[in-house]
Amino acid sequence: MSKFFYKAKDLQGKIIEGSVKAFNISAASEKIEKLGLIVLEIREQTAPVENYNFSKNKTNSQSVFAIHEKLEFFNSFYFMYKSGLSVLQIFQSIYSSSKNFNIRWLCSKVIKSIENGNSLETAFSNYTNALGTVYTKLLTAGEQSGKLEHILKNIIKNIQREQEIKKNIVSAVTYPLILFCMAVAVFLFFKLFVLKVFAMWSEYPSQSQIMGLLAGAIIKIVLFFVIAVIAILCILKNKKLLNNIMNNFYKLFIVSKIVKNYGFANFFAISSLAYGAGIPPIQTFELANSVIDNPNINYKINKSINMIKEGCEITTAFNIAQVFSSYAMSQISSGEQSGELDKMFMLISKNYEKEVDLALKVLLKSIEPLMMVIVGIVVGYVIYVGYTSYYNNLFNMF
Repeated sequence: MSKFFYKAKDLQGKIIEGSVKAFNISAASEKIEKLGLIVLEIREQTAPVENYNFSKNKTNSQSVFAIHEKLEFFNSFYFMYKSGLSVLQIFQSIYSSSKNFNIRWLCSKVIKSIENGNSLETAFSNYTNALGTVYTKLLTAGEQSGKLEHILKNIIKNIQREQEIKKNIVSAVTYPLILFCMAVAVFLFFKLFVLKVFAMWSEYPSQSQIMGLLAGAIIKIVLFFVIAVIAILCILKNKKLLNNIMNNFYKLFIVSKIVKNYGFANFFAISSLAYGAGIPPIQTFELANSVIDNPNINYKINKSINMIKEGCEITTAFNIAQVFSSYAMSQISSGEQSGELDKMFMLISKNYEKEVDLALKVLLKSIEPLMMVIVGIVVGYVIYVGYTSYYNNLFNMF
């Protein structure tokens, strides 16, 4: 339960100041109103920022928030803004209530900057990596245009959409990956234990020998997977090697389609938010282009942006680039004529999301038979070698 300070007016018009304890601002307001007072101002008690020392070893201006941290930050910002708090009060409240170190660190930096008389844009200028350049610019643009509540609401939706797409991608590859790991584990177990037991069978191995082989096989299998995990982590840390691997992986037809459509979905979602916040079309497309990680597509979109700078219509510029689908181009044309580009951009984004979901289903249906073939090969190998070893040992006994 937090402590809230308030300034209120009684029925005689007298100004009263005081404090109440409540779980949130809404509950505090209800308590004050039950006292027969009209709330004029309310804020949560916050500990001084100077009391907290944020180690440079833990976080700095290059820190990047995880997707769940972004969602927590923007959810808190949105609901407090709806409650009528000022931007400074919002950051002070998030700072005092959040248990996340990165969020508290960012709030402490922004609070100090705002208290020094800087705008929100200036306050965030050195910390754009935290929330990402795109979301930071949308946040400041929303404040400047007076559409901050609308922008915050849609940023939250966009982050949730990203989470959902990533969740679908993970769920699509998890089952085949587990199946593959199980097939490898069975193969290694058979190779390291079962075959060796068959080879020793004519010598009548003791139970201790068999248990020793079993323990050795299990240890070797565990070590194999540990080394595999370490190798994967090393690859993830080596950005150059990872990029080469991912570039080759992206060349696969279905995978390249998923990556491309995912990038387009993000492009139009950001375009919708930025255009709706009042950012000019050229800056909107430049901002949205930064979320697409494909040099060829980035180049074509930049060419379209340059054409728009020279006075070309948006529809014509993107038509020449031949990057987007016919559906997307028809919606852009319709939005440009009706003056509702932001709504059309969001419709296009949702259409590309459906394309991503469809491609994921195709990928999953393609992977499952492949995994079954691999498992079938492993099982066939096990049966073949098992029977061969059994009959060889049986023959040697006679």
